[in-house]
Amino acid sequence: MSQPFPSTTTNRPSAAWVEREALIEAFETAYLADAGADLASFLPPPGHPHRLPVLEELVRIDLEHHWAGGLPRWVEEYRPRFPELFGDSDALTAVAVEECRLRRRAGQTPAADEYRRRLGVELPADSGAELYFDPDAPHDGVPLHERVELPSVGDECLGYQLRAELGAGSCGRVFLAERDGRLFALKVSPDLGGEPAALARLRHPNIVPVEAVHRDGPLQAVAMPYLGGTTLVHVLRHVTFRRGRPTSGAALFPAFRSGLPAASNVPDGRRRSLLRLLGRMRYVEAVFWLATRLAAGLAHAHARGVLHRDLKPANVLLADDGRPLLLDFNLAGAEDGGGLVGGTWPYMAPEALEAFLGRPRPVDERADLYSLGAILYQLLAGRLPYASPCEMSQDGIATALEERMRTPPAIRHYNPRVSPAAEAVVRRLLDPDPARRYPSARRLQKELVRCMRRQAPPDRPADWLRRPLGPVWQVGLITTLLVFICWLISLYLLGRLL
Repeated sequence: MSQPFPSTTTNRPSAAWVEREALIEAFETAYLADAGADLASFLPPPGHPHRLPVLEELVRIDLEHHWAGGLPRWVEEYRPRFPELFGDSDALTAVAVEECRLRRRAGQTPAADEYRRRLGVELPADSGAELYFDPDAPHDGVPLHERVELPSVGDECLGYQLRAELGAGSCGRVFLAERDGRLFALKVSPDLGGEPAALARLRHPNIVPVEAVHRDGPLQAVAMPYLGGTTLVHVLRHVTFRRGRPTSGAALFPAFRSGLPAASNVPDGRRRSLLRLLGRMRYVEAVFWLATRLAAGLAHAHARGVLHRDLKPANVLLADDGRPLLLDFNLAGAEDGGGLVGGTWPYMAPEALEAFLGRPRPVDERADLYSLGAILYQLLAGRLPYASPCEMSQDGIATALEERMRTPPAIRHYNPRVSPAAEAVVRRLLDPDPARRYPSARRLQKELVRCMRRQAPPDRPADWLRRPLGPVWQVGLITTLLVFICWLISLYLLGRLL
């Protein structure tokens, strides 16, 4: 990652280079020992001549570690702490190029126009930024962003006022939008079809519903109720074992995402009740509690012939009322696939990867189960089951596929609190052979429930012991104790008399 050193002679590095390299190497060493290492601790003080070059390099390293670990971080997230980075166009362009490279490794196709809009930088021609093309139009060399301009925060789009950005990806942007006094999550993208038709058939407590689909020329907007802005990505940033292994299920229920409003019509009592429930659970038990609900949502979709195809932490919403919900069926389609292959590389099943090597195989609901297995592994072990995403090349894909054919490291090596039964469930989900995975999401859901019960702490009080006693029971218990005490006193006095 470090750059070639500038020399003051033909064979001796400059003192400035040595100083910069020492700080960068110290950060990389600390990161290997503790993924929570703070890059600010390795920066020269403000005003130091090497502060900006070191900051640029450390941010690039930090970006790579986060994307490789399946916890994407965006350049804008560094602005509050390091505003000087955004005041230097060369340094900002360098970290933007790094983010673009990492996004391509993760299977995304970032556009140069996006970086002009987001960061005000012009990516160099060799940065790898792609130009989006309308699949229904001739590839005449005109980039899609010149024909389809996606809106930004503050704009009005199809009658919705865009108040904040909830997320962005290769297929569009998701906004917190307001219309007629109601808040919505509005996904705006080029009209590529597929997703709204699939989602319109899905109505389940663990799937974010589609309320309306709007089209305006080449633009498509999918309106969903705003249920909160926290995803599993935000949870993973807090439970990746940076400060020790999480022990309580409350770790899966973080505070509201800062800068966003709470969802309306969410009773505080329901949230507090769920927090108490998760707080009584051990962490591993709570992870399986979450997985049972995701499996239920997948079972509902699969029963209607709909696959998700891009299941990952960013596509699991933790609603403000505590429910985990599947969202962004970006590549959703029928089980035959229709030739559609895609996803996010760290979570893709081997059979999905093989399509990129020209060896297409049937991809069915068991590919979604594999992705869920990768998420469970990450939640339980604090890391992905396999190495960082490979490069988008034939050799890189072949390497990733070969790695998935091997058994991942034991979860219990990273988290001894995981029971052998729980680990066996995850290993079966990650089996490279679809035939050896669970045959359906419904079958997986039942197994998760059984495993969750076995994972419950043996010393947990029974439910009836945790319930408060009613007034009748209280009076009866007190009366019984008084009678028992009187009986003991009578026996004692009788003994004295005899």
